[in-house]
Amino acid sequence: MRIFRGVGYPSLWPSKDCREPLDVSNEFTFKLIDGILSDFSKIFKYKFVHLGGDEVNTSCWQTTPHVRKCFNGSEAYQYFVLRAQKIALSHGYDIINWEETFNNFGIKLSPKTIIHNWLGGGGVAQKVVKAGLRCIVCTWGEHVDASDIEQTIWPRAAAAAERLWTPYDKVAKDPEQVKYRLSYFRCLLNQRGVAASPLDGFGRSAPEEPGSCYKQ
Repeated sequence: MRIFRGVGYPSLWPSKDCREPLDVSNEFTFKLIDGILSDFSKIFKYKFVHLGGDEVNTSCWQTTPHVRKCFNGSEAYQYFVLRAQKIALSHGYDIINWEETFNNFGIKLSPKTIIHNWLGGGGVAQKVVKAGLRCIVCTWGEHVDASDIEQTIWPRAAAAAERLWTPYDKVAKDPEQVKYRLSYFRCLLNQRGVAASPLDGFGRSAPEEPGSCYKQ
């Protein structure tokens, strides 16, 4: 909803002073989305398409009279997402949406929806699976390049392996139960030249104390 600035198609704007999200009340908006997805489906033979739906600022819709006449902000958000889903499904795609769509109107989403969990917390992934939908849990990578990719991936990937490869009845309920193993594994990675980040602190943060790997 945010990628189109409407320079070539100003009719996509709710108004000239309020240019995003796209005008949900304009049928041309959905004709354009349909055309783009139709072209993509013929050129790129991918099974999945990500339809977004995160961090949607509905204030533009709420302050534009002709949009407000049709929808309030939450109604417009839901209508846009569900309409875009139907278009993508008509072109044979499996659809992915950010978790805000599930948090706001999960029961309305297509059963074929894959929810992209990125906010963390709240047990969203478990709720998605319980609702019968598929889920992707992501490590945010918007500030990652070759200089920090290793400390972004590790030891997070090891934590995921611990959780996903352990039989359900043996999964540790307390993170402290696995912290020592992960700390030791992180040290092994460091010794092998992999720049795995410390377990304590935020991702890609520096160790809290000098020589922390040897003290873990």
